[in-house]
Amino acid sequence: MGRRRVMSPGAALWFILSEIWAIMLTLMAIATLFFAFTSMDTVAGVGIVVGMLVVGWFPFLVPLNYRKMRAAPFRKVFQEYVGVTSTGLFHADGTTGIAINDSRTALYLGSSNTLKKYSLSDVRDWQDQSNGLFCVRVKDLDNAAWHIVMSDPKTASRWVEILQQTVNER
Repeated sequence: MGRRRVMSPGAALWFILSEIWAIMLTLMAIATLFFAFTSMDTVAGVGIVVGMLVVGWFPFLVPLNYRKMRAAPFRKVFQEYVGVTSTGLFHADGTTGIAINDSRTALYLGSSNTLKKYSLSDVRDWQDQSNGLFCVRVKDLDNAAWHIVMSDPKTASRWVEILQQTVNER
């Protein structure tokens, strides 16, 4: 079945622009330090260099809530990949997701870097692991077990029943 890599364009752009910013300010800091040493005003030069380095590398030093940055784009990409319209057989939490298509013939599983489509006959078993994870095992050498985040226990119970009705009653 199809496999697709997922990368959030917003997260990639943020990383690239942050890196360019840091490299640019680092080069400016080196140039400032060079001119400070040649003019013998090293104390001011070192202060400016330290300030530029801190500002330049700030995007990498600040702990970002990376999961929140990626959760909304993942949900959108996963929903577009699945193409679910109105059945409500779709769940995405954080950077993982599970869905069943409208005709109830395929199961879609996704994580932050992989989206896969399986026929319902490829589903081996599933279980609510009671720790906020829902595990689905499928016939796949690369991704035999998928762990889907389900922070609400009712959602996990709902998916146990959805898979029971959809897979076992086929």
